[in-house]
Amino acid sequence: RAWRHEAGHEVGARRGPVRRVARRVALCGVPSSGTAELPLLLSILEELPIGVWVARAPDGEFVYANRAFGAIMGMGARDDVRAGGYAPVYHIEDRAGRPFPEERLPFVQALQRRETIIVEGIVIAREDGTRVPVRAFGKPLFDDAGAVTHVVVAFRDISAEVEAEAASVVAKHKLQTALQHAPIILFATDVAGVVTVSEGAGLKAMGYESGELVGQSTVKLFEGNAKVIENHM
Repeated sequence: RAWRHEAGHEVGARRGPVRRVARRVALCGVPSSGTAELPLLLSILEELPIGVWVARAPDGEFVYANRAFGAIMGMGARDDVRAGGYAPVYHIEDRAGRPFPEERLPFVQALQRRETIIVEGIVIAREDGTRVPVRAFGKPLFDDAGAVTHVVVAFRDISAEVEAEAASVVAKHKLQTALQHAPIILFATDVAGVVTVSEGAGLKAMGYESGELVGQSTVKLFEGNAKVIENHM
C-alpha cells in the first residue's frame, strides 16, 4: 500500500521514522561515512520554516519531505504520485485558479535544465479552502557520472509578500484616482532640477497636463521666480 508522509514521518511505517527516512536519504548518495550525521541533518530539516521535498529522477518517486512541507501543502507527501501527476493530487494552481502546468513545476524544470531554477506564481489550493502562494526552488543532484539522480524542491509561503503587493496596487490606484480628480499637484525633481514627476489635476490650472513637465528643467519653467529656483537648486 502507499505510504503517507506527514510532518516528516511516514505514517504506518513499522520502523522508527528517523531510521526509515535516513535509509531513504542514504539512497540519495550520502556516503556511508556520513550516515552517523543523518539524524542531526534530518532534525535540522524538520525545523526549517521552508518546505523541502525530494524525489528520485527521472520519474519523480518520492524520497523525503519535511514538516514544513505538510504545513504548507495542508497534506502529507505521497509516494504513489509520479511526475506528470503532481498538480491534481497536491492541488497546485496558478494565481488565476487554473491547474499549474506540469511542465513548469520545479521538479520537471530542474530535471530538464540540469540547474537550480526558481518557479513563481504557484498557489496551493488546500483542502480546507485556503490558498497559499509559494515560491519554489528546484535543484538537481548528480552522481559521479554527471547523471541527475534526484531533485530537491524547496518552497516558501509568500502570503505576506503577495498581500503587500496587492495592498500596494490598491494604494497606487487610490493615489492615481486622487491625482486625476483632486485639485492637487504631485511634483518632484532630481538633484539637477529636472522634473521627474508631474502629476495631478491641479496642473490644468497652470496650463499643463499630467506628465507633460517630466524631463524639463525647473530653471526654465520657473524663470523669473527666484524663490522657486532657489528651492530646487
